[in-house]
Amino acid sequence: MMNMVKGTWKQTFLAPLACAIALSGCQLSDDEEKETSESRPFSALYVFGDSLSDTGNIGGYLSLETDLPSPFYDNRISNGKLIVDYVAESLNLEVEPSLYLGEITDGTNYAVAGGQADADQNIDLDFQVDTYMEYHSEEASPKALYLFFIGGNDILEQRGETSPNNTNALNLAADKVAANVQEVIDKGGKNIVVLTVPDVGKTPKVLKESAEPGQEGRSQLVSDLTVYFNSQVELKLSQLNMGDTKVTMINSYQIALDILNNAADYGFTNTTDGCYVTEDLEFSDICSEEQFDNFYYFDNIHPSGKTHRLIGEKVAAEIPDPAES
Repeated sequence: MMNMVKGTWKQTFLAPLACAIALSGCQLSDDEEKETSESRPFSALYVFGDSLSDTGNIGGYLSLETDLPSPFYDNRISNGKLIVDYVAESLNLEVEPSLYLGEITDGTNYAVAGGQADADQNIDLDFQVDTYMEYHSEEASPKALYLFFIGGNDILEQRGETSPNNTNALNLAADKVAANVQEVIDKGGKNIVVLTVPDVGKTPKVLKESAEPGQEGRSQLVSDLTVYFNSQVELKLSQLNMGDTKVTMINSYQIALDILNNAADYGFTNTTDGCYVTEDLEFSDICSEEQFDNFYYFDNIHPSGKTHRLIGEKVAAEIPDPAES
């Protein structure tokens, strides 16, 4: 985990519950306040990102009249809970979708499948953060935790480009991540976590493309681009004007890679194919619902529910204590 605390950078790589107010106020006892503070260190968890964190906003984007079918879990692009679900559970918080692409709710998750750091559609990072700010009177809560987990689609988009076009594009994407983190800081946020992007070059989609004639080096290229993007985000975050905000970068890239490289220890028998074919809404020829736990990948891009759990539990363990108020 990499910590940036009160304007300083340390690299290790590894709110009280609001009292409901109607027409009259209410007050918690000292014991209740202590218990609430200990069980919920942050008042809320706000998430900005893509399909690795989308807990249901994709339905609003696609104007779906029904939920995603089984084996999709609760409108997530996987067969189980996502990394952010495990982070939320560890903090005794919820991470419901904001549904801002349709009729916005009080949900705290603005991540949308397909979202990019540097793009201008209404599913992308600028729009996610702008929508949050608009809905929250241009203020970020000093008691909440803000989590950014985005960049995989930006990396994937550059897999067919050559240098320096691909790295220039990822520089711009990293700039957007840093700029949106700075906006949260400037609007009052005191607790921010940024997750590094897992190795996109190891996904079944890119591995299959690398097996095609003339594309033998694509997997390594995309892996290198993933490392490059993460390093640029790290660099640009270290240059922000953080004041007394605590900004923490958690190395989910390495967490995911360690699990992948030791797959057998976790019971995985397949790390190169997706169990499910999302485009066709059917299982692949080599998998079935009963075999999901054997597969590292849910489909040709996204981790399986088991993989999300393994990564999510480790990420949750690295969430820092709140910044001192």
